[in-house]
Amino acid sequence: ARTLAGLEGYYGAGPGKEAFRAWASGVLTPVLKRVGFDSRPGEPATDAVLRETLLLALSQLGDPTVSAEARRLFAAAASDLSRLAPGERRWVVVGAARAADPQTFQTLRNLAKAAKDPLERNELYIDLAAVEDETLAAQVLALSITDEAPTNMAPVLVREVSAVHPALAWRFTLDHLQRLTRNLDTL
Repeated sequence: ARTLAGLEGYYGAGPGKEAFRAWASGVLTPVLKRVGFDSRPGEPATDAVLRETLLLALSQLGDPTVSAEARRLFAAAASDLSRLAPGERRWVVVGAARAADPQTFQTLRNLAKAAKDPLERNELYIDLAAVEDETLAAQVLALSITDEAPTNMAPVLVREVSAVHPALAWRFTLDHLQRLTRNLDTL
């Protein structure tokens, strides 16, 4: 599942990428149907790990069923992500971020700004950077060179945006190279 989700990043936007996504979803969905979205009493621990792996991969692949469920669960827990079960949080946030509309994007951005834990904050910004909407991805790039995101995150955010929008990230890097690198050490 992780390999298939990773391979998707090698496709540029277009029919080839959509065909791969559909094929990969078709391979993974029957396994997800077997383990289900929710844990069952007495299920083997391996099913819980498999479920989480499948849901994260299908979120990254933009599977419509998993994306819709991620958006639904995120909307229900948007004011407090601790409402999500530990096995849900990662795939729900990734799914919601990738398919974000402007309102969901702003909610995630607000959560990242308000996060007290630096690890959580960085993870939320990285998830935002994988947004499929190019206008919203441009906002991530713009915030990477402001004081909103930690300065060491700027190159990371550009890299994450480039996985989905390579031309946009490249143009931004060329236009803002000095600001992107201003706080990096010489290495």
